[in-house]
Amino acid sequence: MDSTPTFIGTTTETFPPATDTPPAPIDACVKWFDPARGFGFVIAERYSQDILLHANTLQNFGQSTVADGVRLKVHVQDAGGRLKVSRVLSIEAEMPAIRTPIAESTGLDRAAVERLSILPGRVKWLDRAEGYGFVNVFGCAEDVFLHQDVLRAGGVSGFSPGEGIALRMARGARGLMAVQVLAWDAGVTLDGACP
Repeated sequence: MDSTPTFIGTTTETFPPATDTPPAPIDACVKWFDPARGFGFVIAERYSQDILLHANTLQNFGQSTVADGVRLKVHVQDAGGRLKVSRVLSIEAEMPAIRTPIAESTGLDRAAVERLSILPGRVKWLDRAEGYGFVNVFGCAEDVFLHQDVLRAGGVSGFSPGEGIALRMARGARGLMAVQVLAWDAGVTLDGACP
């Protein structure tokens, strides 16, 4: 009896060759994103139609929401004639000059903010209508004030209570305040939590 395996009806032409080359990153811009509905759309120069951005895809990157107008690098997939973001590679929110109330309250410029440790926190509550909320930071007994301008500068439109975030904070005239919000995987440290 011959023990050579037999393959019936298959040839090398039947299956396309495997490739390890990932799709090229696409530069896109958030048109709108609604975390309550769980999706939004991005636009890219390369495509004439809007591209779906699902909340799960964004969460795989480590964020639950993203602000309108923020630039992204993404992989796009054609799903039966409809385009969707298959992977978020980066969120390119630039930290503009620190807004006046934050700068006055902390005395920090951009370079000073970037020297601060990136810390893990959990959103205690956030009221979008009021424009602020508070975060609990690991190892710190004090609540940390979070203003909507800091969220916008980080490319985020909001967070849900209990959600984990990464942030830089400083002590201002009225106590601890977040001065920058970053993606969760941005290099969190556990040193020196409370300034």
